[in-house]
Amino acid sequence: DDYIINGTKKYITNAPYADVFLVMAKTNPNSEGSEAISSFLVDSNLSGIEIGETPKMLGQKGSSSPEVYFQNCRVNKDALLGEKEGGGLKPALRGINHARLHVAGTCVGQAKRLIKESILFANNRIQFNQQISQMPSIQNLISDSYSEMLAAEALTLNAADKFDDGIIPETEISSAKYFASEMVSKVADRSLQIMGGAGYLEDNVITRFYRDTRLFRLFEGTSQIQQRNIARKIIKETKEKEERVVSEQAPPAAKAKEKPDRIPLPDEKKEKKQIVKKKQNPEEIEPQIRQSSEFEKKEIVDTNQIAALIDKAK
Repeated sequence: DDYIINGTKKYITNAPYADVFLVMAKTNPNSEGSEAISSFLVDSNLSGIEIGETPKMLGQKGSSSPEVYFQNCRVNKDALLGEKEGGGLKPALRGINHARLHVAGTCVGQAKRLIKESILFANNRIQFNQQISQMPSIQNLISDSYSEMLAAEALTLNAADKFDDGIIPETEISSAKYFASEMVSKVADRSLQIMGGAGYLEDNVITRFYRDTRLFRLFEGTSQIQQRNIARKIIKETKEKEERVVSEQAPPAAKAKEKPDRIPLPDEKKEKKQIVKKKQNPEEIEPQIRQSSEFEKKEIVDTNQIAALIDKAK
């Protein structure tokens, strides 16, 4: 009636504050892939669950991501999702697609904030009797950040629209997450660059964003994982499309010989054999050749006579 869960999971965001864990556990050691994995809703206060110390991180100071340990944690069978074992991987993957799109949207929002902070600083910073926002080099940094932010926003909204239609646009989601997470890191770096030495101090919002945005290229699938997912998907789709085109352009296959509706009876087989001509002996063939030659001569004579009659008529 119960399951006993053992194992360790790293980097569980906000684990110390969770009341319930969504746990993916292998329930069939003899199976591979999604059939071996089941999903459980587990009370975080159950005996056998231990939460590790919160590690110090480069950024995201408002979040904690410790390890969670399961040591002979007894879980009631009612905690199994879907009322049957296996199939736990698909819900997990659907969840991670939601999370990746969420990251893309977060990156776009933080990029907008960074651009705003950069412009505010540049408008108030006076160098050589003018605002640094009027300097072409600063304007170039701002325009690059804004253009890339708009591109990431379009990718994210496109993927979200398809998600709302009921499909899981995995390639579009990976593209949005990859591009947006790389984009916001660049925007944060440009913002710090615009602020110069002031951007390297700890008393401004840019420094926090600079640290926080670095995580987005790592969690919910690294940039390299997204690149692999995108490439594999489009290569597969292109190959399948080419195969369809080739099959459509191929000439139609020769018609297969029609099979008889029924098996012929023995008497019918004998009749067919009798219809087949016997091989003729050379002695029988020679008179036929002579006959044929005489017929050809006669045919020629008759043709000449007809030609003479036509000349007379003329």
